[in-house]
Amino acid sequence: MPDRTVSDFPLFPLGLVALPHEYIPLHIFEQRYRTMLEECLERESEFGIVWADDDDELKTIGCACEVSEVLERMEDGRLNVLTRGTRPFRIIERQEDRPYPSALVEFLEDKDEQADDSGEDTEGHSMLIDPNTAIRLARSRSSDLQREARENQRAKEARPNRDKR
Repeated sequence: MPDRTVSDFPLFPLGLVALPHEYIPLHIFEQRYRTMLEECLERESEFGIVWADDDDELKTIGCACEVSEVLERMEDGRLNVLTRGTRPFRIIERQEDRPYPSALVEFLEDKDEQADDSGEDTEGHSMLIDPNTAIRLARSRSSDLQREARENQRAKEARPNRDKR
């Protein structure tokens, strides 16, 4: 197993929880997270998704993720990526020396559980999304975001310029 503790581990605080083996499509638009993802892609390294509550307080447990696929690189630098959770971690200490959030983290041992051959939980719902469906959903969301951006730009251009009074 790789080192149990890692310093300067990149963190991506979100209002969601990532789980090992789960696919998560992400739209990366903030410069600091574009920098973080580019470094992770270059180094083929993980980053951590950690829950951020309404007050932007980070929870201490998160899930390391790897970029499974870069779905789209936009001209303005934004990215649409498909990520996959790999292993849980605990934040030991936040570090402020990177252009993005990072921390000293300890990777946790994930307990193996008996697999349920049905692939469903007790309520009959599918437990995890398969990679092809995740990619399709991420691309669909990307198209929605691009359409919304174009509509916002058209609306902005259609408004009279208030500074020309």
